[in-house]
Amino acid sequence: MQGLTFMLFLQFLRYGLVLFFNVTMWGCYINSLKALSSLQATVTNFATNFLSSGVAGFFLFQESLPSRWFAGAFFIIIGVFILSKSNIEKKPSQD
Repeated sequence: MQGLTFMLFLQFLRYGLVLFFNVTMWGCYINSLKALSSLQATVTNFATNFLSSGVAGFFLFQESLPSRWFAGAFFIIIGVFILSKSNIEKKPSQD
């Protein structure tokens, strides 16, 4: 019975961490909208969410990450890098 309780606790902890990281991701996205264009903020948030979800799934839920996932992650990172170097005007700081 103790083993079952511990496994249930671990499962709730894992899902709690997923919820915590999603809330954190939304906070970072809202803050990035203040400094970047909406396109740059959205694409950067998507890429970060994709990468962190894959890594969290690997460590928290023992999901496999096939080579196609790494290829896709590589292309996403390259795309975000190209977008960040583009000539899209950054929003002026309102501090």
